[in-house]
Amino acid sequence: MMMTEKELVFEFALYLSEAMLIRGAVLITDEEETSVFGEHLHFEEPVTFGNEQTIFSRSIFKGLVLNHQFGLPACSMSLKFYDVIQGVDGRWKQQKRLNVALQIGVHDSDDWEWLELALGYGLAFRCKAR
Repeated sequence: MMMTEKELVFEFALYLSEAMLIRGAVLITDEEETSVFGEHLHFEEPVTFGNEQTIFSRSIFKGLVLNHQFGLPACSMSLKFYDVIQGVDGRWKQQKRLNVALQIGVHDSDDWEWLELALGYGLAFRCKAR
């Protein structure tokens, strides 16, 4: 492969142990970009103001935020995975579970590749240089 490529198609699946959490694909170009994969969970919680109680609605993001930029010989990436957990006070909140920086070499994958990340997370991926 000649080093004239300017983009990388990056297909991935994020796992926790053997459970797939998120699957997606991005086109990595020379522009620094952010791609978001996940969902907003909606919660209604009672809130008391003085003698009155009302219902407070809010939305919390659960998923992956992937920052990426093409480069030779490798593309730079950062992955941040957010989960929604119930706090000790009973309220639902967002918690960052994973925050990693990667350099992925520009290449064509023959098959799925695997990176062991921190805290039991793993990343399956394949690449196609263009």
